[in-house]
Amino acid sequence: MKNKYSPKISGTGDPEVIAFQQGKVGIVFHGPWHISNLEKLPFTGFAPVPQFGEEYAVWGGSHQFGLTTEDPAQQAAAGCWIGWISANSAQWAKAGLLPIRNSVRNSPELTEIAPNIAAFKAEADAVILFQPVPDLEPAVLNEAAKAIGQAIEGKGDPKPLLDQAARRSNQIIKQNQQKYGGQ
Repeated sequence: MKNKYSPKISGTGDPEVIAFQQGKVGIVFHGPWHISNLEKLPFTGFAPVPQFGEEYAVWGGSHQFGLTTEDPAQQAAAGCWIGWISANSAQWAKAGLLPIRNSVRNSPELTEIAPNIAAFKAEADAVILFQPVPDLEPAVLNEAAKAIGQAIEGKGDPKPLLDQAARRSNQIIKQNQQKYGGQ
């Protein structure tokens, strides 16, 4: 089926999403940040990520605010602003981001403002975050993506490809530890 029906997709900038928008592929596993564009298409639907393996888990990331001042007045002002952004993050969901603040995620307002994002709110409890280690995410995801792509293209058995990707990821992580320090 893959050889008969799947187009060759490559390039930068989420080319699989572009192929989906063009009607060249029938399904794309991707993040909610694409929902605001994809929901404009007449043929699009959305579903939670299916369970692969024994435990239901999804990858997650976040946008974060940080304070870079020692000034108590600026810290208080920034804290007030960050609190306001968090409390009003249902509006932010229009851009495809699931609010992590429980009161916003579980509010009727989110369903009204961004119903396709609200449909994914149960996934927040299954999010697995990468440890805060420099370049850990690309070391893991880039190698895994290569292996998955090769398996989908029929260039090898998935298990050996994923095992090789894990070895390469571990090697990159060790190199990054030497480069950046840490454990």
